[in-house]
Amino acid sequence: MTAEPKLKLMVASTVYYFQDQLKQICGVLSGFDYEVWNSHIGTIPVDPGLSNLENCVIAARNCDVFLGIVRPFYGSGVVGDRSIMHEECLEAVRLKKPNARLREPKWASSALETRLTFFSHPSGSPADDLTARQQQILELIKQRKQLHAGELLKLLGSEVTDRTVRNDLHAMVHRGWLVRRGRGRSTSYAEAATAGRK
Repeated sequence: MTAEPKLKLMVASTVYYFQDQLKQICGVLSGFDYEVWNSHIGTIPVDPGLSNLENCVIAARNCDVFLGIVRPFYGSGVVGDRSIMHEECLEAVRLKKPNARLREPKWASSALETRLTFFSHPSGSPADDLTARQQQILELIKQRKQLHAGELLKLLGSEVTDRTVRNDLHAMVHRGWLVRRGRGRSTSYAEAATAGRK
């Protein structure tokens, strides 16, 4: 009886200042019986006649599962205005690959935050991944340009709890519909520059 082929899991990440952790992550995933593809550890299939960008995007196209690790460094392999990792993520999302994106909690660059919004919904189809309440939140934020969670809670009415609103806001930031500005009590939310883009 032949063994079932391993799932090909692509791990996309910036490399600088993260080499050791990246090797550990790939090692752990290999231990879970994935065939791990990662450019830093040299396991991405390479056609020597193609550029790094082309090889990486083809790997994102041919993998079974995609994992993007988003860090404060955007990436050194910038082609045009987007990095190679960015293009890999776009390809995985475009093809609806099973995917996940892990984000380092310390990143604070609003420029990076704007770039991240491309990952979640490049087709710009709002109804596809927002609940009715989240669509309502997005409309309220569009009307007022920017809102705090407390203001949203008042606008949505008594049937919605503070926790529910904060969970929705967190999910919408994570999926690229909103950007978070400020910290603590001064935190406000605005529509991401790329939300709804065709």
